[in-house]
Parts: sequence; C-alpha cells; structure tokens
Amino acid sequence: MASFRGTQKNILRFYCEEMRELAEQVVACNDDIELGLGSVSWRMLSNIPISRSGPSSLVIFDIHALQERFYFGDPVLPCFESGIPLLKSRLQELPDSQNITIAFPDDGAWKRFYKQLQHFPVVICNKVREGEQRIVRIKEGDPKGRHVVIVDDLVQSGGTLIECQKVLAAHGAAKVSAYATHGIFPNKSWKKFQPDNGGMDLSNLR
Repeated sequence: MASFRGTQKNILRFYCEEMRELAEQVVACNDDIELGLGSVSWRMLSNIPISRSGPSSLVIFDIHALQERFYFGDPVLPCFESGIPLLKSRLQELPDSQNITIAFPDDGAWKRFYKQLQHFPVVICNKVREGEQRIVRIKEGDPKGRHVVIVDDLVQSGGTLIECQKVLAAHGAAKVSAYATHGIFPNKSWKKFQPDNGGMDLSNLR
C-alpha cells in the first residue's frame, strides 16, 4: 500500500493475522515454501505505483531466487546488493582470520557466493533425503583443524545449520560459526541455539 506526501512514498506490507498459524505450520513442514512466498512478495513489490519523481528504487540484499530479478516492472528500479562484503570485513578482524574455511550447506549457496569468497578454502555440503530423514554430507573440501564459517542467504528454522555443524565437527573442524543474510526462525526456533535451554552446545555457531 502506498501513501503520498509530496514526493515521499511509504510502502507498507500487510499480513492477515488469522492466517499466521497456518503459514507457520506450512513453513515448518516445507523447506521450499519460501520460493512460493518469495514469488508473491516480488509480484507485490513490482506493482508499486510509480511516484511523482519516477520509478521507485528498491534495494534487495542477497535475493534468494535469482530468477526473481526479472519480475520487476517499470515502476521499480531494483538494486541488488549483498551482505558478503560486510562478512568478509568481519572475518578479517578475527584473530584466526588465516585459518578460516567457508562452508556452503548446498550447491545453491555455493553458486550464489563462491565468487565473492573464492580466496578462502571451501567446503561444500550436500543435503540428501533418506525416507523422511534429511542428512547433510560433505561433498567437497576438508574442515579438519579449521574455523569453518557456514554461509547461506536464508535460514528458516536453522535445522540445516545444526546438521552442517554436526558433520563439520565430526570431520575435525576446530570451530564452527555461521552467517546468513535473512533469518526467519518461525515459532521461536532460534532457541535451539541456546545450550542453556537444553539444546546442543552450539556456542560457536553465530
């Protein structure tokens, strides 16, 4: 919804509170649901009314579905940015910056970010399903003795992060941290990262 005050325009997104419980159930059960919800969001934003001064500028960090770049109409001038430069600056400040290895939880994350992080050693993980169980395995790279930083664009419940941490630790990673541009964490699922609440000791996973 857009409101005009001179040349200023504010965009507000509204959600139906009555559908929140259903939406959270769907997200908790389906890892791919964000693709559909994301498509709806891009269509909404693409239909922003043109302002008095021309098309509206829209800054998007680490867009999840790359094909969504082409969904924006003429009223919108999208600007695609990334949070990875900020991550690289932070990693360079760490006392063990020379011992950093980047881990990608799947091929999708690798395709998005490997060019920006190509100066680091890399571990590529792979998610496979065996029945109803999702298993993370190392596809490429060696985390042994390294401070491994898992990098992804979007995290929902954090289940994949935890499974990655397990497999990296099992293969000798000295320390595991994590970075994601967009964190969803429905139903307070972020609490599973708190060891004092009975969860795993993931104090190194940030």
